[in-house]
Amino acid sequence: MIRFLSIDEVLDLYADSLGRFGGTYGLRDLALLESALGQPILLQQYDKHDIFELAAIYCFGIIKNHPFTDGNKRAGLLAAITFLYNNGIEIECNFEDLYRLALGIADSSIKLPGITKFLHNAATIK
Repeated sequence: MIRFLSIDEVLDLYADSLGRFGGTYGLRDLALLESALGQPILLQQYDKHDIFELAAIYCFGIIKNHPFTDGNKRAGLLAAITFLYNNGIEIECNFEDLYRLALGIADSSIKLPGITKFLHNAATIK
């Protein structure tokens, strides 16, 4: 059974990232966060998706919905990585690759298939 992320988990990840890396705390739009977190659950209910696709949807949804005032790219990446970790998969890659991934998602040069491929290629089963 897949373990999805809760709003509280993502808010904690977000707050932790700001504490570690800086930034201004602020939830700009709760509905946009709920939408990003609900999308993987909804899609899985109606059509079985690969675990990496679901993680990519978390990442994409948070980055593109921009629910926070600051730190959306970090929150999106952390949500995807934590979701995979909670489901028995670790991501191993360097900071620069994650940085390029996040920027590519934000500027729309990387779409869902690219995110899915990146996560799959960086994955190890724990």
